[in-house]
This record gives sequence, structure tokens and C-alpha cells, in this order.
Amino acid sequence: MLGKQRSQMNQSVCYDISQITDWHHLMEIETDNEEISIGIREQEQDTRQILLRSLVSTILIEAILEARIYALVFF
Repeated sequence: MLGKQRSQMNQSVCYDISQITDWHHLMEIETDNEEISIGIREQEQDTRQILLRSLVSTILIEAILEARIYALVFF
């Protein structure tokens, strides 16, 4: 059981990489760091929910005795 979960977790890791070749104009743009931080946190929460859903979807409902939700927030 744990081996299957570990395998699913390993498969669910993805990397989104892009190379920026024309970056000089980015230095001139003013950004709202607080808004960006909130957006990143929301995206991370969505990702965690999707990964949990994919792990739980393979378990029979009758086998689930208790479910707890823990939230970790990193600043």
C-alpha cells in the first residue's frame, strides 16, 4: 500500500521550466509582491489538493476511517 502511494507521489512531481531570453524589459515593470505571494500560495494549495485527491481516489470509501486536513503555510 505504501509502495503504491510512494510511486503515485513520485509520478505526480512535475517541473515547469521556461527560459527567458529577453528579460531586460522585466526589470522596468513594477510588481506588487504581496499579490504575487498570495497567488503563489493559492497555486500551491490547489496543487496539494489535486495530489491528495489523486492519492485518495484509489482507496475504497469503506476503507477510510477518518480524514483530517492540515494546512502548512510557508512565508
